[in-house]
Amino acid sequence: MRKIIFIMLISGSFFNSKAFAANKKKEGNCQKIKAECLKAGFSNVKTGEPGKGVWPNCVKSLFAGKVVEGTAIPLPEIDPEVVRKCKADVPDFAEGKK
Repeated sequence: MRKIIFIMLISGSFFNSKAFAANKKKEGNCQKIKAECLKAGFSNVKTGEPGKGVWPNCVKSLFAGKVVEGTAIPLPEIDPEVVRKCKADVPDFAEGKK
């Protein structure tokens, strides 16, 4: 009985780690976008400076394909294919869920 439980735990860990790795791979394009927004000067924390937030200004603008009103910093240049893949893999990324 212990062997069966042990095998179930090991196989569950194996499959769970594969799913985790696949999920991280999917998020890779989105993390590139976030990193480029931060490099461009957008902030991941509330600074009190309107128009400089990673999610409401940079990521949402890139997802929309146009600058969101009130954005105070020029957007980084990001390959449209990276944005397309991020949208497909993590549709709610622009909402700041990640």
